[in-house]
Amino acid sequence: MKRRKFISQNGFALMTTSAAAIMAAWSGAALAQDEPDDQIVVTGSRISTLAIDAPAPVAVFDTELLVQNTGSISVGDELADLPQFSATGNQAASAGIESNSQVGLNLLDLRGLGPSRTLVLVNGRRHVSSSQETAQPDTNTIPAGLLERVEVLTGGASAVYGADAVAGVVNFVLDDDFEGVKGVVRGGVSDEKDAESFTANLTLGKNFADGRGNIAADLEYSRNASLYYTDRAFSAVQTSFAPDFSANPPYTYRLVEDLRLLSTSTGGTLIDAMQDVYRFAPDGSLNPADFGKGSLIPFGPIISEGGDGLNSVEDQTLLPSLERMGLNLLAHYELTDKARLFFEGKVVNIESSATSQPVNAGFVVSVDNPYLTQQARDLLTGSILPMGTDSFSISRMNRDFGTPQVNNERLTMRGLVGVEGEFADRFNYEFSYGYGRTETDSVFTNNVVLARLQYAADAVVDGAGVLGSPGAIVCNATLMAGSTSTGDAAIDECQPANIFGEGAVSDAARDYVTFTSRADGLLTQHVLGGYVSGDTAGLIDLPGGPIQMVVGGEFRREETSFNPDPRDLAGGTSRAGIQPVNGSFNVVEGYAEASAPLLADQPLAELLEINGAVRVAHYNLEGVGANISWGVGGVYSPVPDIRFRGAYQRAVRAPNLAELYAPITPVQFSVFDPCDASAINDGPAQRAANCAALGAPAGFTASTIGGLVPGTTGGNPNLDVEHGTTWTVGAVFTPSIAPGFVLSVDYYDIKLDDAIATTNASTILRLCVDSASVNNAFCDLVTRDAASFDVTFITEGATNINSLTARGIDFDARYGFALPVGELNLRAVASYVLERNNFLDPFAPSVATEILRDVGTPKTRVNLSTSYDVNKFRFSYNMRYFSGAIRSFAGGRLQEGALPPDILYTGGTFIHDISARYEASEQATVFFGVDNLFEADLPPGVYGAGFGGANYDAIGRYFYGGVSFAF
Repeated sequence: MKRRKFISQNGFALMTTSAAAIMAAWSGAALAQDEPDDQIVVTGSRISTLAIDAPAPVAVFDTELLVQNTGSISVGDELADLPQFSATGNQAASAGIESNSQVGLNLLDLRGLGPSRTLVLVNGRRHVSSSQETAQPDTNTIPAGLLERVEVLTGGASAVYGADAVAGVVNFVLDDDFEGVKGVVRGGVSDEKDAESFTANLTLGKNFADGRGNIAADLEYSRNASLYYTDRAFSAVQTSFAPDFSANPPYTYRLVEDLRLLSTSTGGTLIDAMQDVYRFAPDGSLNPADFGKGSLIPFGPIISEGGDGLNSVEDQTLLPSLERMGLNLLAHYELTDKARLFFEGKVVNIESSATSQPVNAGFVVSVDNPYLTQQARDLLTGSILPMGTDSFSISRMNRDFGTPQVNNERLTMRGLVGVEGEFADRFNYEFSYGYGRTETDSVFTNNVVLARLQYAADAVVDGAGVLGSPGAIVCNATLMAGSTSTGDAAIDECQPANIFGEGAVSDAARDYVTFTSRADGLLTQHVLGGYVSGDTAGLIDLPGGPIQMVVGGEFRREETSFNPDPRDLAGGTSRAGIQPVNGSFNVVEGYAEASAPLLADQPLAELLEINGAVRVAHYNLEGVGANISWGVGGVYSPVPDIRFRGAYQRAVRAPNLAELYAPITPVQFSVFDPCDASAINDGPAQRAANCAALGAPAGFTASTIGGLVPGTTGGNPNLDVEHGTTWTVGAVFTPSIAPGFVLSVDYYDIKLDDAIATTNASTILRLCVDSASVNNAFCDLVTRDAASFDVTFITEGATNINSLTARGIDFDARYGFALPVGELNLRAVASYVLERNNFLDPFAPSVATEILRDVGTPKTRVNLSTSYDVNKFRFSYNMRYFSGAIRSFAGGRLQEGALPPDILYTGGTFIHDISARYEASEQATVFFGVDNLFEADLPPGVYGAGFGGANYDAIGRYFYGGVSFAF
């Protein structure tokens, strides 16, 4: 049986020999053409057609670019660097995601519309998700050793593959016919001798039964080390902006290169009635605070540039650690000449970790606390406290009780079995069943029991030896209870803590206050589907040929569960507020496609073809029911050298499992209060009135500036569907005068109405007071202190907002040619974004929040890859460019005059990579490379991690090398 007869890989568009050379140019790899009628599978449709005849653009990237010529161990990182993607979900970004159960994930986000709108497939089939909070598989589970290529459909494919493909499809195509032994061993290290990485991969394949069957196995072990903010000079301290309150400032805001929070510190901070600030030093002494270059806010001790206030990034992770072990299996067996059985299986275990900011707490302390030094007590009673006062308050970031750390372990298992074949000489079919599950286990070390923290800080002397040792320092709560057990372990087991100065907390006190909590979760996916395809040859023949058709259906059930630690669930811990989740949905889908070649091989009509697709999906979710997605498209080629193409898609997307049932988890938000006196007049006219209506006092100064505010984030089971419209139009040029040259240019336009999105905390605060009145949904998500008016809690979650829009132009060019000595291959991929807007305010649905030119959403992105082959050597050079951004502050974009132009507008960034390979023998190749050769600078306040800056490179110059072998 010849496999070319089947529409393999779930029936993605096939391409015949006439297009194989073109696809080789796209992918940069020599594609097998052992038989004259060999066919290559590419994403786009379940109807057999030439790749260049597909109405929606498909970009193909080979393993050399994504796996071989890089020091990264994550294929997702390499894809996120491509112009079509946003780096919102790459490895570095996962450390900045507010819910730290996301740490270590590597997700894909086409057009910056969110991972939930990018459908990720493996061999054209769905894959179980990797997190309760994002409905997408982790690309770290993809087997690099079996990866043949990655196909990126950027025109929307909701009618073909499902409504969650509204932004596009990423299909990982694996080599399911590998025979032999191959492997790679690679290691890397940064120029700073950190961020070490290692990969070892072994792939084995064997044909059997006289070539009727094949089985291949891929084993992988990979790891990379953590990188912390303090490991790099540009991120060792917090860089941000602050209002400029100096006399006649040239700009509204100023750059603060070492922002410090004056109201707290790791040793303890006291602010007296006159707003003078004192800090406890490591030796326990109490001293006036160091404001560095001075306090930046005249309304009180809030932030300074430099000094001894809190550096809020000091404990954060820039790049999470990751350790990955995986086994992937592929097999197939030809039952007959017209039927083929296939199997896919995997077990992948991934562990990752990251740290976060310690718990900040306020304490009311007696002046008789035995841990107070005499110097501190004398200063307190002699000059700081009013006469007769016997207690005082301090604020403390409790680092010496332990830096919180999350360790995530995800075990992904997937099995798929199916049969494909042909019948009646004109029909092809495929039926398959797949089951996947992801088990998550999150361990949170240095979780704090808040009541115990307060008990430990309230230390006294047991002068009478009530608890056994006269003169011993004990907890006041234990002493008050006497020698009799209360039955409350928090009191009976209390260990006193010295909170005056960082580093004095004993091991016993630390063990008493902190504990390790654990949360586990499970995601499962069942997919049963199949289709039949064929044509009308001999029945209906159009001038261009017969009509091709596909009909199929799919049943899918997805379930999620999440079980937090009972102690966190009960409350009173630093992770209190987390909630359990159990949810599921079923969907039954039916679809059909048709392609009609109206003309072919005619003067000025090399090809004229139209196609259409429709998909009906019925969910068992209340309020969702049945929805229809459909699309039409066409291709016109007047001459062989040029093809024009276009497609239009309408999609109705139901909320996915993560959007509905993501666990309610506690987070801490970095926010700037728009009601603060420094910002109240910077917004629309109604801001001041709305702040007053909420109770803001005149001249209100927010103590939360530069700090963190607690809150929660999670799913919403009451979400409605969203409606998407996607259309593309473009052209493909293959000039006969330049064989091997291919250029595609495509325009895209995407609009989502009733879009499902999570509005971030800063935007919630801003829209609460910038809307027409305070009677809006955003104010309901904000809790303020009745006395101080400070924000004390923010509830963040998924909602149906007004709309999202994205428009732009993609370019993809490839040219390979022989030189007098050697061969040169060039490829350039670029994207020019015309619009990327969010429409968030339900009271002003036409008012756009512009995302384009934010940090992380550049207007122009270009990737250039080159390779030069000569004899046994290959030299490669890759360049990545993205244009600059306009800075934002307090949840809004800064305007002209807010900052000096060279700070307000960041410049474009160039990142250069080089590598070399040498074929030492027929079996072994050695390679070496340098990523980010010239160590591209990051703009001030951008860290190359989460919060929108992960498209930058935080690691710096990175060296890697290794050996690959094949037998």
